[in-house]
Amino acid sequence: MTNTPTSGLIADIGGTNIRLACVDTDRAKPRIHSVLEMTYTELDSVEEAISHYLHDKKLPVCPPRVVFAVAGAIDDGRVQLTNAHWHIDAADLVRSFNLQSAHLINDFEALALALPHLAKDDLVSIGPDLMPSSEKPQTYLVMGPGTGLGVAALHRGMDADCVLPTEAGHVGLSPVTEEDRALMAYLQRKYGRASNERVLCGDGLLDLYRFWCERLGERLEARAPKDVTPLADVGSKAANAALDQFMHILGSVAGDMALAFKATGGVFLAGGILPKLSARLIHSSFRRDFEAHPPYTDLLTRIPTALITRDNPALLGCAEFLHSQISADARTIV
Repeated sequence: MTNTPTSGLIADIGGTNIRLACVDTDRAKPRIHSVLEMTYTELDSVEEAISHYLHDKKLPVCPPRVVFAVAGAIDDGRVQLTNAHWHIDAADLVRSFNLQSAHLINDFEALALALPHLAKDDLVSIGPDLMPSSEKPQTYLVMGPGTGLGVAALHRGMDADCVLPTEAGHVGLSPVTEEDRALMAYLQRKYGRASNERVLCGDGLLDLYRFWCERLGERLEARAPKDVTPLADVGSKAANAALDQFMHILGSVAGDMALAFKATGGVFLAGGILPKLSARLIHSSFRRDFEAHPPYTDLLTRIPTALITRDNPALLGCAEFLHSQISADARTIV
């Protein structure tokens, strides 16, 4: 593999898996290649992950620029991952691998940066087949359940794009139906506070299943989030009710967020859970619950919603971030 002066190392460090790749930016459109996926159980630190990647790809040195998308709140170039023991410090990476630069960005910030570069084939429309408008100024939103619930916005201004990373997954859950209110009481008894993320994540789906087992008197069989869908497929009423309520709450929260950011450019769904549930999502009440926000139902009816199906979209966002950084440096030098 050739390591050009404009090459970089990018990564999507999620709540469960780590994906590293190289990117070449010495062209109009950055090229991502040599993707490698690992899990936290294999590694003790991000430095070990990088070293393992370099060895696997037979690279003698690390590419000079690093951009990592991480599942956590970043403070002055440092992050303690929410769902793992890793502490990542951009300055330590520069020293350890003799880098020109290292940047940490939120994983949903990376997804937001990727949005303008997604093709039609990278998306599955949910509800009306409305393609996002390319008009500016306009705001786009990306959100999705995985290990947690990520939310970020991209405002496309007349002169520049601006990403707004958020912790909106921790906004309080807002019940709509009688079942939602019963779920709210169940979660408050268990955790003390019920947030959107408390439901819209892998562990939240398992909690929904437990709630419905208790409500319907069904024997508890699922021991992990991944067990819920197979149970639904073989007729478990509790598992099917859990998935239905999951999609209902996802639609309601997506509508809330679309209004909060006035995301007229579209709401895009990502994360580790939904691509595996795409058929169920498309045929669920998601879109109906997304629109059901009077007095702004008409506005939401005109906002497209879509599921991102492209592999590793956060890596695309990292590549675009790196490309913009290199372009800015080149303009400064000139």
